[in-house]
Amino acid sequence: MEGSWIRAALALALAWRAPGGPAAALVAALLLEIAVARLTALAAARTGTALPGPELDSLILAGGRGADLAAALAFAALILWPDRLPLIASALAGLTAMGAIARASLAVAVVRGLRDGA
Repeated sequence: MEGSWIRAALALALAWRAPGGPAAALVAALLLEIAVARLTALAAARTGTALPGPELDSLILAGGRGADLAAALAFAALILWPDRLPLIASALAGLTAMGAIARASLAVAVVRGLRDGA
């Protein structure tokens, strides 16, 4: 969770300020992202390969600073338009979950490729 501290803070603030579906979805997406990061690190260690990290040039696979910048923009949008909280939180949750799922799919493809090539 080293790189997602801004998103975690935003999720906790949303859960405190506006508990409900969108905040719960963002917390669940962050937990999914953390689980995928741990599992891909375990797969990389087990296979002895380096899986692609958050520095990929991809919108869906954005991680690290790119994802934290998106969270900071979402936070600013929540301050400017508090009536749009459910929409903004849901969008951030969806982007976070899509990134985690895409990263897991990429890791599975790399590990399968290594296994099939051996």
